[in-house]
Amino acid sequence: MAETDLSDLKPARENPWYILMTLHGEQTGDGVDGELAEKNVRLWNIWSCQLLSDAERAELREAGAAVPDADAWETHRAEIEKRFADRIAEVDWNGREIPDLPDPKLWIDMSKTAFSNKVNLEKAVFGQRAFFNSVTFTQAAFFNSATFTQVAFFASATFMQAALFDSATFMQATLFDTATFTQDTSFDSATFTQPATFDSATFTQDASFRSTSFEDRAYFTATRFGDPESTSEEPALLDLTDAQFDKPASFRAAKFINRFPKFTGAIIHERTLFPYLKTSWPKGYPLYSVSNSSIEYKTLMREAANSCAFIRNHIRKLGHPDIEHYFFRREMGFAAQHVEPLERLPILVYGWVSGYGYAVWRLVGFLALLWLAGFVVFQGCGWADRFCVFAPPQIRLMSWQDAAGLSFSNLFRFFGFQVLYFREFLGDESLADSYKVFASAQTVFSFIFLFFLGLGLRQRFRLR
Repeated sequence: MAETDLSDLKPARENPWYILMTLHGEQTGDGVDGELAEKNVRLWNIWSCQLLSDAERAELREAGAAVPDADAWETHRAEIEKRFADRIAEVDWNGREIPDLPDPKLWIDMSKTAFSNKVNLEKAVFGQRAFFNSVTFTQAAFFNSATFTQVAFFASATFMQAALFDSATFMQATLFDTATFTQDTSFDSATFTQPATFDSATFTQDASFRSTSFEDRAYFTATRFGDPESTSEEPALLDLTDAQFDKPASFRAAKFINRFPKFTGAIIHERTLFPYLKTSWPKGYPLYSVSNSSIEYKTLMREAANSCAFIRNHIRKLGHPDIEHYFFRREMGFAAQHVEPLERLPILVYGWVSGYGYAVWRLVGFLALLWLAGFVVFQGCGWADRFCVFAPPQIRLMSWQDAAGLSFSNLFRFFGFQVLYFREFLGDESLADSYKVFASAQTVFSFIFLFFLGLGLRQRFRLR
């Protein structure tokens, strides 16, 4: 991973709001000190919630937030002010203005801040607008069960390690525009009550939104999921298992590089938009090397087929038949990879012959080749008579015009050309059985090709 330039960012230990979040000390070392995090969050919540009314406290508690009592600020004010002053004294300000204890009426401004240690704000309550724009978390960031009562801005934020927002509650608009998540990210069971925006964000590894509730619009426009240069053993996945979108979501121009999203049990709004360009989806199959993946290959293929079926059914309701059929073709391609060999063969043949009911020129080419084969067989003896001494006379003496017409009539037998014009060639019982078999085979295969050609034309021209 390329080293991130932090020269334009302010160290977190110089930010007064971060100092308030770590009055008992920062998270250092390899592990996470849960007791330390709990102490820090308790004092933070006391400061952050001091202006809340009784009704607001009751509402937040009902939502599961860890809101302190109304008199907690007065009880712990002296302790908070002392610890804040002590933490301030630990910083070498080098002649710069020393910040005062932040006013709870002001926004929480963490913009352009570099966090060099792990940030654990589990169950933290943000009673003010929270600005984390252009910040960089060089270590893991824990916002599990946090509550953002006002708008939360994480625009252009960079998470270099795991970013965990499990069971977090966002009560106002939330913006993660152009944010970068370089490691696994989780919003499992999170709740977004107002619009959530992830436009142009990048999720390099897994992005989990399992059981996440989007009560308002969700925007993932031009968001990128996965990394084409990733060497991870498990391909990056957008997991929307049991997620619920109460209003339209937009994945327009999003790009899924390594795997199709997982929609098991998901509920999406009928007007949700998915990208329509083929380049927005993983290419071909198999998508990943079996030897490099710790996930069972057939499971990957089954999940991909199910995802394509989910998107296909949704696209059908929007009335985009070409896009719907694209996902049907991808679904069939993945299905052929995880079924048993006897079930796989007809799927592969169906795809190879007809493009799963979408090909047109391919079928025209097959019919042309089938006609040419008949022409060569019926006319070939006229070109090399010495090699066809066993061919019946009516075949040996056939002109090239008759050979072309006979081959054509075998392909389109339902027009009756054989009876009208070629009875003398194929009606003679003395005709060799091999020619009868070949003519019959032409007719059978032509019917198959014409049937699939009809499917392709029907699909291309929306015939019903």
